[in-house]
Amino acid sequence: MEARWTLKALAYLLVITNLTAWAIADDALLVEDIESAVILEMHVNHLKAPIRSRVELERHLATGDSPIYALSDGARELFLESLVFGENGLASFRKAELEAELTPTQIYEILSLFGFQGAITGFGNARIETQEDLKLLSTSTAGNVLTSGRCGQYVEGRCWSAATCKVTLNYCCSPPHCPGRQIP
Repeated sequence: MEARWTLKALAYLLVITNLTAWAIADDALLVEDIESAVILEMHVNHLKAPIRSRVELERHLATGDSPIYALSDGARELFLESLVFGENGLASFRKAELEAELTPTQIYEILSLFGFQGAITGFGNARIETQEDLKLLSTSTAGNVLTSGRCGQYVEGRCWSAATCKVTLNYCCSPPHCPGRQIP
């Protein structure tokens, strides 16, 4: 009788173990699907960005109508000097000036120019003025769930060499967009 009970318990344990393994495998597939969706979203954002080069940036600024002009002269100069463009668009930028002077809504408008809007959740020290500001910072998209850095879906760092970001505070970086030359 005792052997039958042990066998029955073992069978139940085996079934529960298999169900748990399947659930874990399903979760791993889900995470992989989410990561793929995030990478695709980031790629599409970069492709659709209105500004993908220094030349396009200069053209944009020449209109005199840009959210970048919300920055003070000094902060704007530091921000613009920090921009690193690769062949596929903006690769990295300094975020300190944006966070120090602007609201999340204003920052999102600037980041959208470059296809970097996925970084908005990393600007938690920005000045909050509206409910929209709070929503932008707390948006729970797949990418934000997977990343806990200070640059939302991106790496906290700056371009160092081809497809490589070097960890650097107050910078955001997209490794696939880093140019093939070393950045000082």
